[in-house]
Amino acid sequence: MIAFISGLSLFLVFYAYFGYPLILSFLIRKRVVERPAGEQPQSMSVIIAARNEERVIAKKIEETLALTAPTLSQPLQIIVASDCSDDETDKIVARYPSVLLVRSPERQGKERAQKLAIESATGEILVFTDAKVSLEIDALQRFAAHFVDRTVGAVSSVDRVRSDTGQGSGEGMYVRYEMWLRELETKFDTLVGLSGSCFAVRRELTKNMRVDIPSDFSLLIETVRNGLRGISAEDVTCTYTAVKSEEEEFQRKVRTVLRGIATLLSAKELMDFRRYKTFSWQLISHKLCRWLVPWFLIVSLLGSIAEADQSFLFLLVAFGLLTFFGAAFVAFLYPRLREKRIYKIPLFFTVTNAAILVAWIKYWQGERAVVWQPSSKV
Repeated sequence: MIAFISGLSLFLVFYAYFGYPLILSFLIRKRVVERPAGEQPQSMSVIIAARNEERVIAKKIEETLALTAPTLSQPLQIIVASDCSDDETDKIVARYPSVLLVRSPERQGKERAQKLAIESATGEILVFTDAKVSLEIDALQRFAAHFVDRTVGAVSSVDRVRSDTGQGSGEGMYVRYEMWLRELETKFDTLVGLSGSCFAVRRELTKNMRVDIPSDFSLLIETVRNGLRGISAEDVTCTYTAVKSEEEEFQRKVRTVLRGIATLLSAKELMDFRRYKTFSWQLISHKLCRWLVPWFLIVSLLGSIAEADQSFLFLLVAFGLLTFFGAAFVAFLYPRLREKRIYKIPLFFTVTNAAILVAWIKYWQGERAVVWQPSSKV
């Protein structure tokens, strides 16, 4: 029994990261779907989320004003959603008369600020973006073009991490993997999550937006509930720098996963195959299985050690896992080694899954991450 459970756990780790995308790739080759065309959106609003962004908000506004807007019947609306910033952010925004400042009276999190901005938004399509990310000059035109497909309710950008910073964290490599997976999900049917840094959504889907869970996840769920789909726009790139250290990446990941777990478990009906069919499979595979990986690893490692004296295969598995985590520990002790993939990958993988483990513990303890704490990306 120990051998079976250990082997199954190791298989589920493989499935979460490689099995799921391989199955998607196979199914895509057999799937032919025609999408109905509609009209291009006639109005757009850009909502910039900000919390104490005095260092970057002016640049972000200037870049947004310079974006090439699609042909619209109404002028492009730009809104800065300030989460009760207590630095110079709001004063800087006030210098731009064409930009609407919507300020939360209390610090209640990113989603609360976005919700207030939505109430003032006039656009048919709402583009949500963070203050620290950069968009290409024609990003809005390309966003709008994807909504010509009437089955599309939400569009996510493709994230890119600048190569000149954060090489040691491994975040760039992980982001490339995620973008590849999103590309597969788009070709198959729908995403199961949008980019938190930049995405667009039809305004009518935001009416019931919750403020206690991440908007990029909750609005995708709302999209699916309304019979529409979310896609990844390969021609819309969102660029940002990696977080500065494994320690910061750890704290960011804990917050992100904690909020994601709360979102998923508050919408359990989406995992009902009878109602949501392939989307339920996607959601379980991409989200739940991924968040269960640290538990699978613990069970697999302990089981392999217990069976090592009975099976050469389990001896190899135990040795491989211990070597992998040992490399991560060495990289943690000696930062100069983090430039080498043989150390970078184990360290990032271990930090990520340790953060997921902590997030589960916090969730079971009743903790929820509602207040927004932007990462120090510049």
